Amino acid sequence: MGETNALVRTPGAGGIKIENDPGAKTNMFGLAVVPELIPYRSNILRLAPDTLPADAEVATPLNEVFPTRGAIVLADYSTRIGKKMLVTLRDRFGETLPFGASTTVPGNEERFYVSNYGRVYLSGVQEADELTVTRGDKNQYQCSFSYDLSEMSSVNGLYIFDVTCQ
Repeated sequence: MGETNALVRTPGAGGIKIENDPGAKTNMFGLAVVPELIPYRSNILRLAPDTLPADAEVATPLNEVFPTRGAIVLADYSTRIGKKMLVTLRDRFGETLPFGASTTVPGNEERFYVSNYGRVYLSGVQEADELTVTRGDKNQYQCSFSYDLSEMSSVNGLYIFDVTCQ
């Protein structure tokens, strides 16, 4: 190990290769060491996206660190573990929900926003759950929907379906 190193942390996601060091990949706890960083300079650590587990997603595969000489710096990656789904949301009249409506996944503070045609991409979700969608200036309009992925099939790990939000 060199004088200046990075500790890569991908919580819950093991087996991810780090492109900067051909031999480095995260262990079962989501930890890896990348040696020989350049002190007092920008060091960009890159995860190999094609080595992510099927149930994992990272917000960005890049992490920039500026270590001092002899330091071990933390390169922490925000990971979401769980199922992935693309849902078209419709109201009780069959109309798609408007652009900008949002929802959250339990256990994750990140908001997922509805795009054009009432579609929302969600990751890190459980096999079955009930989610609430909010919209309006003060989130005064709410509806919720339930899903159970055990009864559906996925395309490359992505569940695609329509649902009525009531």
